[in-house]
Amino acid sequence: MAPMSAYHQYVERLRNRKPSLSDLCHFLSYPPSEQQPCRVVSLDFFENAQAPKRTQLDYDGLYLTLNGGKSDRPLGRELDLESGIEAKAWIESRSLQECFQGRLLIVEDIDKRTMEYLGWRLDIDPLFFAGHLHIPWTGSEAQAPEQCILPSQTKRQSFTNIHHHRTVLFDDKAPPPAKKLLRQANISRKVVISPLPQNQYVGIVQHCTSVLLSRQKTHWIGIILVDRQLDGQFMYSERKDSPLRPTKLRFRMFLGGYEDFLDSFPSTQQDLKDFACPDRLDLQSDILLYWTKEIPESFDPSGPSLPSLAYYPLKMIAAEWIKYIGIMYRAVKQFEYSTSVTNIRDEIDKLNADMRALQRWRRRSMASEEKITAVIRMLEARGTGLPFSGDLASLIEDYQHILATVQKFGRHLETMLPVVTSLVQIVDSRRSIEETANISRLTVMALIFVPMAYVSSVFSMSERLGPGGPLFWLYFVVAIPITIVVILVAKPPLNMFRMAVRRLRG
Repeated sequence: MAPMSAYHQYVERLRNRKPSLSDLCHFLSYPPSEQQPCRVVSLDFFENAQAPKRTQLDYDGLYLTLNGGKSDRPLGRELDLESGIEAKAWIESRSLQECFQGRLLIVEDIDKRTMEYLGWRLDIDPLFFAGHLHIPWTGSEAQAPEQCILPSQTKRQSFTNIHHHRTVLFDDKAPPPAKKLLRQANISRKVVISPLPQNQYVGIVQHCTSVLLSRQKTHWIGIILVDRQLDGQFMYSERKDSPLRPTKLRFRMFLGGYEDFLDSFPSTQQDLKDFACPDRLDLQSDILLYWTKEIPESFDPSGPSLPSLAYYPLKMIAAEWIKYIGIMYRAVKQFEYSTSVTNIRDEIDKLNADMRALQRWRRRSMASEEKITAVIRMLEARGTGLPFSGDLASLIEDYQHILATVQKFGRHLETMLPVVTSLVQIVDSRRSIEETANISRLTVMALIFVPMAYVSSVFSMSERLGPGGPLFWLYFVVAIPITIVVILVAKPPLNMFRMAVRRLRG
């Protein structure tokens, strides 16, 4: 095993004080075997500049960037930027400029090496990475970091972890693997399969976007961690303990993906032709697109706040929540239609499946409410003491609306659960009634054949009394009256007697 880095050793020592760091320790000790290098893009802000300077960095470029262009080791490879300037020369020339204010690093699908270097170089609280890594479905004994921290402690943190969902629609008519489906990335996220009418299957993909603000002596550094872009690469297992297998599934964004939320639109056809639209599959590219298009109103390049750095990720996540609400609305319609069937006995399997799905939706709604409430709490806590900003107020209003809508549909889905449970009980009672009726029919058949068998045994069915014999008619003369008497005694026709009495009285 390779020796631990300085940051890894620090996390291991801190684990005794904070058990919620267990997942982070496991990730640093046992990273995925096929871990890919992450993508890092830097946005540098200068005084009196209209737009930030964008640079794509590899690990060596990141090392030079955070060390002011100084390196005690040769570069593994040099970057050829879009402007044609090499990374080292560009960083060294930029470090000499006194108008440099701050830097925003957008990291996609962070790997172990980059995590350890950022944590050591910027002295990052390990809870920031632990909250980004935490995956509740792994069965780990560690509790989610955001659940261990009290609101009073959250106010003092310089970071936030925003857990959310992205919705995709699978193109294949065959159901995708639903037992255990994960994204193939450095940080594997779970994909929940939810069936829709007309043999359609929607995937609810877990995501996390984390934002951190670190203030240095002469400038500030912001970090935004996003998950890997959606590329159709997944891993699945048929059973709980079976190994994961790679697979590729065709999909598209559910309802076209999130809506563009910018207020500025092209005014002419030529502007519309040159107007760049978000990719929606790649969150890193979308964040870069919005930052280069328009600077948020609440953003101060000389000293930004955490909500201003998280403004565009929060707006994109809010738009994704709207698509998630669309799935909840379709689930409500689906379960309403499933209860209005004409032949409930044939729907027993579907009702049982709906009952299990409703139980999952109840738990899913509670988790969604917790995620949205955490965002609102963060915005309200970070907004205290800051000058009034329309951006911050609009974010709080948007997430309060999303929370109210999720709660409304969650309550509606929860009220459907006792309805489906009652329908299952009704079906079971009807099955019992039908089984009782079938037993009654068998009883009548027994009442018919038992007396006849008794009479045949009495007469011993000799040749003269048997079929074709001269006295065969005697068997029917005796057996039929006895059978009628037995049936009348066992199941007397009370309704016929009542009708006869009424006629006689009338």
